[in-house]
Amino acid sequence: MNSWLESDCDPATCWTHGSLSLQNPSLIPVLTSSGSSDLTSFSCSSISNSCSMEEPITNPPYATSPFDNTLDGDLILRSSDLVDFRVVRAILRLASPFFASMLEVGQALPNASDGAQVDGDEIRDGCRVVPVSEDSETLGTLLRIIYPQENPVLADFTRVADVLAAALKYDMVKATVLTSTKLRGFVPQDPVRVWAIAVRNRLETEARLAADEIRRQAIVVLDVFPDEMQGINAGAYYRLLRYCRLDRAVEDFTFCDPAGSSTPDSQMTTVIPLSPSLQPDTMMPTSLRSQFRAISDIVCRSSDGHEFPAHKALLMLASPTVLGPLVSGLSSAAPSGEMDGSLRMPSVLPFDENGETVQILLSLCHSAELDAGLDTDELFLVPKVRAALEKYGMRSALEFLHQRWSTLMAENPLRAYMLASGVKNVEETSKAARLLLDRDMQEYYTSLLETSPASVYRTALLYHRACRDAASEVGALCQSVATGNSPASNNLTQILHASTRCNRNVRPDRYYCSGIMGLVQNPAASACGHCEVYAKMITRAIDMLRSQSDPLLTTLDILRGPSSPNSPSAPSIWLPLNAQDQSSIQALYTQLHDKVVARIDEVCRSRA
Repeated sequence: MNSWLESDCDPATCWTHGSLSLQNPSLIPVLTSSGSSDLTSFSCSSISNSCSMEEPITNPPYATSPFDNTLDGDLILRSSDLVDFRVVRAILRLASPFFASMLEVGQALPNASDGAQVDGDEIRDGCRVVPVSEDSETLGTLLRIIYPQENPVLADFTRVADVLAAALKYDMVKATVLTSTKLRGFVPQDPVRVWAIAVRNRLETEARLAADEIRRQAIVVLDVFPDEMQGINAGAYYRLLRYCRLDRAVEDFTFCDPAGSSTPDSQMTTVIPLSPSLQPDTMMPTSLRSQFRAISDIVCRSSDGHEFPAHKALLMLASPTVLGPLVSGLSSAAPSGEMDGSLRMPSVLPFDENGETVQILLSLCHSAELDAGLDTDELFLVPKVRAALEKYGMRSALEFLHQRWSTLMAENPLRAYMLASGVKNVEETSKAARLLLDRDMQEYYTSLLETSPASVYRTALLYHRACRDAASEVGALCQSVATGNSPASNNLTQILHASTRCNRNVRPDRYYCSGIMGLVQNPAASACGHCEVYAKMITRAIDMLRSQSDPLLTTLDILRGPSSPNSPSAPSIWLPLNAQDQSSIQALYTQLHDKVVARIDEVCRSRA
């Protein structure tokens, strides 16, 4: 602490400067013209002991020429990092329809002192101050492009991207043309970054150029995710991956919007929003709404003051152990001076939950039974809804939501994954990711991708690929052991050289059989029927594990196998084998299953 600044002082003898208490009034920090603090001598006799000194008003610095022109500049644009650009309105209006519509032609400037507020705008040096969201470097570069002077040098990718976004935002044609041309110049060395910036700014031409370069360089898009991709939605990312898989160019291919429509479909709904009137019966069939309002005999009031007409019977049926006793204990009462004794006002049931949650609870009171089209797929994920259902003992509604969510998870695990990840529900996200292993992700699309981050979608793809690679590695290991290229290891049993019923074992002088290993190495080799069946069982397992399109969870179910290969539930992969061969194959399948599951668990832990 400086010697002149004390933490404790006597109010009777202390001088104050803003919020700082000074014991020695002759040492007061004063801002110099350069903005730095200085200690200046001050006369004690000129100020009474009870006065309060205020700091002088300080303005941000002006930008360098020509944006410090106090003669011609008649408007100030203030950057996000507090640098003032004094500009000429006429130039701004000509260059930008955005600013032209904002600035009235011939608008007179008010006669106001610095720091004054006129119509909500700050005034400095007689000019209105307009804050903008761009930093001083971006704003300065943008303004120098539209000013009648030589264009600034644009050699930095990030700067080009920032200026391009600002030019598009303010509808500055010259700046947009210049920066988009500069952006295309970065395509050869940074095609993925250029694609991301182009899509973020909805520039299909530049996005297509970058995508073509990505294909030409054979870049694995999934392995390259620069910072610029953070602003991309998963739908555009899906289309980039799909475009890179095409073996020919498609003329009408677009990245910014799904083909044929720029409007997301109904699958993109999220948690039910509050309607303007906050009426829970808006989620009921139209034919029931008027009846529901007519017979309502109770008002449910949320913690934030919203009131919902309801029916006691529905509340008691939905929550017999909690709301039931509360409802039955309420009696209708008529406010004094408003109604006579023959007409009574509905009783009011207060809730601790806010209006949105109460609206959903009341909707579930009847929708869980009537299934009136209420979109409840994602309500199971909302903690406040589940907590309220558990609090009020609404078991039927909770089971209804769980059933709807389980159905969605089974039918559309990608949508379930995106929803669960969006609300950071780790448990349900992990479940959905596992179910994705049974899907071919290359062509798997859901409209929810259009409003979800590309990073979330990419995480699912990386997990899917890692699990597939793990299974493929186990398949390759099995093939290596089966062909005798490596000894049994890593918990894989030694594979028989031949079936226990191989013809060669019966009459080696009459029959030739290349054996199981020979058939795995060369399926066209000559072999007896017994070894051929055994070898097919091994090669089928290897092919399923190494496939990038076969459903992996189904493969694991097959490898786990039924309790007996002859049971009705035995998969079609099982072929007739004698008991000893069956036991050997089942042992191998079990080991393959456990090996893959262990590898998948490793993938999960590494990405946790």
